[in-house]
Amino acid sequence: MPMMSVFQARQPVKQYAEPDCFAACGSTQDVQLIKLSIKTGHPVLIGLDGQNSICKPSAEGDEAQSFEALYDTCYTTSHLVRMQQAGVDDPAKIPLDVYTIQTAVEIAVACRITIALAASSSGDALTRLRDLLDTDIKFREAVNEAVLTIVAGYLVDSSDFDVRIGSTQNVGAIEPPLDPNGPQWRSLD
Repeated sequence: MPMMSVFQARQPVKQYAEPDCFAACGSTQDVQLIKLSIKTGHPVLIGLDGQNSICKPSAEGDEAQSFEALYDTCYTTSHLVRMQQAGVDDPAKIPLDVYTIQTAVEIAVACRITIALAASSSGDALTRLRDLLDTDIKFREAVNEAVLTIVAGYLVDSSDFDVRIGSTQNVGAIEPPLDPNGPQWRSLD
């Protein structure tokens, strides 16, 4: 008889026979999720014996898994709803939504820019440089462009930068829409 592995928070994995798993379900949606798990082999989040549980067909190595490790990847009732809305029979066939994600990129790079300017002495050159930075918009734009060129080259050539991920929001769609045959991402800034 086929067996199901059942994972509950901070508990060792348990083994249920498929009929016992169905009998312990808390709702008809839980039964549908177990059927989906049997069909796809993918873990599902259900109510089983009155507890949140992750259930999947038993497989070698399940004893090394945990509720916490499987939680973010399991199918849920929201997958069932989205499958029904999309008219598909497998969560892998649900059309992708568009999410915006706020990120902060931290770059530790010193931008060394050599500037040539006319002056009467090194002290005069430093004074003129400060004045240009304070008063000349075209000069500041040129410096900014040089910095951006350096930073862009650094980002392409290095993996030595940190991206912190902030808030995530499902926006459904964006205009213009993402090209289904192109990259499935776009910077909105």
